[in-house]
Amino acid sequence: MTTTTDRMTGAEFAARRYLLGLTLDELASILGVNPRTVRAWEAERDPIPPRVPDELDALIVEHTALTQEVAAAGSMQIVRAKRDSQDRPRGWLVAAAPRATAINPGLRVEWIEATPEMIYDRIDRLRRGVYAELGHTVPLASLDADDWTEDEVMGRTLGDPNADWCVDIRDGDIVQVFAAGDMVAQAVIPGASTL
Repeated sequence: MTTTTDRMTGAEFAARRYLLGLTLDELASILGVNPRTVRAWEAERDPIPPRVPDELDALIVEHTALTQEVAAAGSMQIVRAKRDSQDRPRGWLVAAAPRATAINPGLRVEWIEATPEMIYDRIDRLRRGVYAELGHTVPLASLDADDWTEDEVMGRTLGDPNADWCVDIRDGDIVQVFAAGDMVAQAVIPGASTL
């Protein structure tokens, strides 16, 4: 039987969140809960479920591996956009920098701008991930900048909206993935509207 003394405290939860460089909203998204729930856990208004410490520990293991990788590389480039090419918030990388510098004091950290290739890669991974989740096994062709069309209503479109798959870019860097005419995923990908 779990007692209240066995549960993670709000302060322990907050310490792990800060270590990972995540905002309340970002961590809520990763854990698949409402941001108000995360706020309640940190404020100790609600108990932290027993599964959450294990999920946080897994994130810390992932973050520690990134930190060690960066320290070994000797340099680190962080995309200025809110999210990096690994689909983790920018703060995740920023938080890894001082940890990596503790291992390698000569570590060089620089800001870089997102390139069109990085943006296309994010869109392509979103599209491929959705199709794998839907159980599609037909290989998708890679994204090619020359395949995009411009439409006053749909915005920039790749593919036929009524065919097997389609990707649209709307104002505000909103990328939507369609399957057989139905929207199956949507994500904000910084820089997408500049393509």
